[in-house]
Amino acid sequence: AFLKRMERAYLGLRADGQMVLKVITDEKVEDWYTLESVPSALGESHVKIGKGLKARYWRLALRNKGGSDFTLDSLRLIPLKLSRRV
Repeated sequence: AFLKRMERAYLGLRADGQMVLKVITDEKVEDWYTLESVPSALGESHVKIGKGLKARYWRLALRNKGGSDFTLDSLRLIPLKLSRRV
């Protein structure tokens, strides 16, 4: 029932090329974030999510900019619960 913010997303993946994470909140705000480093062998990467986004529900999409294949092993989000209820 509370609004949440996400500071970072941690992804276990392997990819050839630059990866971007699309974040959509329940207010239909859509932001794109480029992963800081993408391992060519299975490993962890992270992305910082903007502090202005807060929502109860979050949708995510992961894409490879060049259209190459990638493997997603894990996704870890650490929500910060805000004191305001919806």
